[in-house]
Amino acid sequence: MDIEQITIERANKRLERWLNKIEYDWGWRETEGGWRSYRDIDKQIAEKFNLSAQEIKDVLNKAMGFVRQGAHIETTNYNGKTLLIFAAEYDLPEIVKELLERDANRNHQDLKRQTAMDYAISKLNPECVRHILTHPPTITKAQMQERTKWLWEMLYVDPLFAKRLEITELLAANCADMESLHEYTGKHKKTMLLLATERADHDMVLTLGFLGADITATTSSGKTAADINQTQLENNSDSFKKTKIECTKIALELLPHMIKNLDDPQIARNALEAKRVEYRLRGMQNLASKKVSEYLTQLDKRFFAKENNEMTWTPYAQSLFKSRKRALTFKRRRIESEAQAAKTEDIKTYITPDYLGALSPL
Repeated sequence: MDIEQITIERANKRLERWLNKIEYDWGWRETEGGWRSYRDIDKQIAEKFNLSAQEIKDVLNKAMGFVRQGAHIETTNYNGKTLLIFAAEYDLPEIVKELLERDANRNHQDLKRQTAMDYAISKLNPECVRHILTHPPTITKAQMQERTKWLWEMLYVDPLFAKRLEITELLAANCADMESLHEYTGKHKKTMLLLATERADHDMVLTLGFLGADITATTSSGKTAADINQTQLENNSDSFKKTKIECTKIALELLPHMIKNLDDPQIARNALEAKRVEYRLRGMQNLASKKVSEYLTQLDKRFFAKENNEMTWTPYAQSLFKSRKRALTFKRRRIESEAQAAKTEDIKTYITPDYLGALSPL
């Protein structure tokens, strides 16, 4: 064995040892005395490996050094986790990016059958999601369906976590299908926007609408998002819930005005301002309307800004519009690809919104 090979072997062993420092497996391991729990083998090791978030990041940076020395990039720890999985889980986008550039396997599953993307999604780490989504430049139908599954997961994240909207935008702009029907709603399947309306998730409704979701889509019984919202308003008396439903109504009413006037933010803002004045007056009579008025003020700050005495869209809004264009381009290509595949009975690769090369960062 030459010196170079010895160096690589040492780097591999060190990488594995450092990955095992991050988490300690409480499962069973075969020893000379039979199958024993790791806990029984050495309790002190478990205490030693109870690292803080910053200590874990330090360990991962150290482990990355071994990869640069030639260690095998797919080296795993006791739980089958690679360095890419750990970097995605603990929000280290630069390491994720470098590992992907070194051709790390983004589809590797640990012993729990979770991939790097599964961890990045569950931990709401948008920058890691961004890097994983942009590799490879083309995706298959199965990969598109996987991204669609992750998109649906964002609907069930607590609305207090704003990063879920950023990840929703990333997924929609990178080939997740917003028009898919939810598989858990039985006979009455709904699109994501319809279900978000049903849950009175106004921020998600607004985000999906801006990204190009069809706000005129109907349930199997013919109800649109506006119909669902109106029924909820008529049948709900709880003030907290009613406030959320009112905010969802606002989102549904403002979306057509804002999307229609992407080139003229002043007209779009006029529609928002008219609603704000209406609810401000009503807010003198009830708390729910006052809360809706406050929500409209938040939307004003989120979407509109003044520059040289002219109304403009904020960087946040411009990012949504860019993602909308990509999402709609993918939707068109997906429909064309499916039509072609139906004719030829071939398995087609869905082309991402970029014509050549890897996806450009959003």
